[in-house]
Amino acid sequence: MNENVPIASYTELLQRRLDAVRTLTRSLRESQNALLTRDVEESGQFTEQQIDLCNEIEFLDRDLRSADEILAWAKALKPDNREIIQIRKHTKVAEEQLMQNCLVHKGLVRRAKRSVTIMMNAKTNDAVYHVPSSFEAMQSAEEA
Repeated sequence: MNENVPIASYTELLQRRLDAVRTLTRSLRESQNALLTRDVEESGQFTEQQIDLCNEIEFLDRDLRSADEILAWAKALKPDNREIIQIRKHTKVAEEQLMQNCLVHKGLVRRAKRSVTIMMNAKTNDAVYHVPSSFEAMQSAEEA
C-alpha cells in the first residue's frame, strides 16, 4: 500500500479547510460592503453563504481530527512534510485575517443594530406624543 495516499488525503483536507477559511473571509468583506451600502438582499445572501462556510469548516475540522487520530495510530503522518507545514502556515495567516474581519463585521452589525433601535424608538416616541393639528395649534395660541 502506498504511504503517500493517507498524506495526500490529509493534505487535501487541510487545503479544503484553508480554501473555506479564505472564502469566508472574502464573504465577510463583501458582506461589510453590502452593510455599508444598505443592500439588505445582498447582505442576507452573504449571511447564508457564511453559515454554509462555517458548517463546512466544522465538518472539515471533524474530518481532520479523525484523520489525525488515524494517521498518528498508523504513524503515517510525517511532521516534516513540507507541504503540510506550508498549508498550516497559510491557514494560520488566513485564520488571523478571518478574526480581524470578524471583529470589523461585528462592529458594523452592532452599529447597524443600534441605528435601527434608535430609529424604532424615535418612531415609537412619535406615536406616543400627540402632534397637534394646525387648527389645535392656532386655538392654543389664541388662548395663551
